[in-house]
Amino acid sequence: SAYLYDLTEQILDPSNSIHQGNESPPPYLDEMPGLMDELHRQAGIAASWLHRQGYRGTASVDFLLTRHDDGSFTAYVCEINARVTGATYPSVLARHFHPLGSWRMRNLELTHPLPGDVLLDKLRSHSELFHPDRRSGILPLNFNLDPAGLVQKGQFLAISEDLPSCRQLLETTRHDLPVEWDYTRDR
Repeated sequence: SAYLYDLTEQILDPSNSIHQGNESPPPYLDEMPGLMDELHRQAGIAASWLHRQGYRGTASVDFLLTRHDDGSFTAYVCEINARVTGATYPSVLARHFHPLGSWRMRNLELTHPLPGDVLLDKLRSHSELFHPDRRSGILPLNFNLDPAGLVQKGQFLAISEDLPSCRQLLETTRHDLPVEWDYTRDR
C-alpha cells in the first residue's frame, strides 16, 4: 500500500527555478476545490507504478499545476523521486511535533558565518528556537560548515499553527538576529 504523508509547495528561486525550500500545506488549496483529491489520485497512480517497478521506500511526486482563466486547474505529474527529498526531513519533524500545524522550511546562507552554539543561543534568547513543549518556533537543521567550522548555511524550519505564522516567524527571526542571511539553494 502507499501512504501519503504530506503535501507541500516548493519554494523556487524566481530567476532560475532552483529549489530554496518548501511549505505545507500549499497556500492555494482552499482556492481550488478538488485539487487535493486530484493530487492524491495522481500520486496514487504514480506510487502504484513505482511499486510495480520493485521500489519500496520513501518517495515523492512533483506536480506542475496550471490554473485556467475560468478558475479550473490541470495537474501534471512531472517527476517521481524514489528517494528522500529536501522536503522529507522537515515534513517528518514538523508533523511529529505539530501534526495538524503548518510548516515552512527555507535554505539560508549566513552573510557572516557563526559558531553553531552562538546561532542557537541567539534564537533561544529571542524565544524563537523551537522546543517540543511549544507549538511554534524555528528548528534549525542541516548546518553546512565553512573550513573554520562555522555555520555558513542551513535549513531553518518554522513550525506553527498556519502558514502566515510560519512566514512571520522566519521574518521576525531574520530581523531579530544580528545576522544577515540570504535565501539559497540546498546542496
